[in-house]
Amino acid sequence: MYPHLLVDINDVGGVSTTSHPNLGGKSGIFICDKHKNGVEYVEKGYDLIEQVLEDTLKAIESWPCESGCPSCIQSPKCGNNNEPLDKHAAIMILHEIMGKVLYIPPEKKEKNLTEIKASKAIPDE
Repeated sequence: MYPHLLVDINDVGGVSTTSHPNLGGKSGIFICDKHKNGVEYVEKGYDLIEQVLEDTLKAIESWPCESGCPSCIQSPKCGNNNEPLDKHAAIMILHEIMGKVLYIPPEKKEKNLTEIKASKAIPDE
């Protein structure tokens, strides 16, 4: 999460939401220290947010997978089992957050896990 801080995945936590009442119904990402009383990982991350976002974008864009994998966008701590998850959506969001040129994803070549599960569903008889 914060390569500039040498932080372990167990040191920070977070949650994202599509709508939060304290943000006027807007979406948000909340990140917190997981150590009692904190150890200032989140504060340091806030200070470095532009560099963190830029490095995150570079890492995701440069990874060779098509739609996302454990090395670029998946998290072993995800409470939603990494679903829905989409590499190109992550790139689009980062471009928007960082005020970069609009990212238009390429045509999809492979299915994500949700689509694979849906295609294997037993049809109604």
